[in-house]
Amino acid sequence: MRRTEVPQPIVADADTATAGTDQKGRTQRQTMALKDVHYRLHARIVPWPGWEGRLPALEAQFRRRAACGKCFFQPCFGCREFPAYFRLVELGEILGPPIECDLDIGLMLYDVFDLSRPGHALDAPSVSLFRARLLGGVLEVPEYGSDAVLKGVSGDVPC
Repeated sequence: MRRTEVPQPIVADADTATAGTDQKGRTQRQTMALKDVHYRLHARIVPWPGWEGRLPALEAQFRRRAACGKCFFQPCFGCREFPAYFRLVELGEILGPPIECDLDIGLMLYDVFDLSRPGHALDAPSVSLFRARLLGGVLEVPEYGSDAVLKGVSGDVPC
């Protein structure tokens, strides 16, 4: 706050002619985003084969952590600049009806890992997508094993 140097601007995608340096600037993004959005997420734990007996302990662990807003990685909406804060809602808590909206959103990222088996730290990414449709304000995400999930996607994908 008490520095005497003149602040230097950050120029997006700068080159020597515009910024006087050969260092590349940041990547400029143009984003259209919703503000003050509330989502209701419903989830269930699907243990790996052989772990079914641990389901009650896994559910108790999830409830304990989610009730405090704890998570291993902070969830986000597409990129880390859009963190998804959450709270655990108990059954019977009244939240209000979903919005009335029908919309074909198009292809949406399902995951970047092969969820059909336990993963390892050195596994290559395996992108999966699904066609997202909002019906009556509700987006249903299909099971990973469903034919509605396009698995191992690379290159051109039909829209």
